[in-house]
Amino acid sequence: MYANAYYAFQKWWIVAIYVVAVVLLGFHLNHGLWSGSQTAGVDSPDRNWFWRRLATGVTVVTVVGFALIPILYAADVFPKPVAPATQVAGLHSQPPARLR
Repeated sequence: MYANAYYAFQKWWIVAIYVVAVVLLGFHLNHGLWSGSQTAGVDSPDRNWFWRRLATGVTVVTVVGFALIPILYAADVFPKPVAPATQVAGLHSQPPARLR
């Protein structure tokens, strides 16, 4: 599994798609956290700044944390896998033993 992630994130376009998806999910998370404070009834005009900043802070930490994973793989920060992958990003390099 590590080898699959390592070799998949060596492709720039997979990293780009992953990071864009995480950023888009971040917008969704930010809106959900903000809306949750309104739904819970803890929102008021004098506390809006707190709930908006809390939602934004949680979102930024989450997005940066998830986006760093493929970026660090692509930058070769993580070590190469010890054993070669027989499946890389869903592509079989050879058929399974039972099919040979």
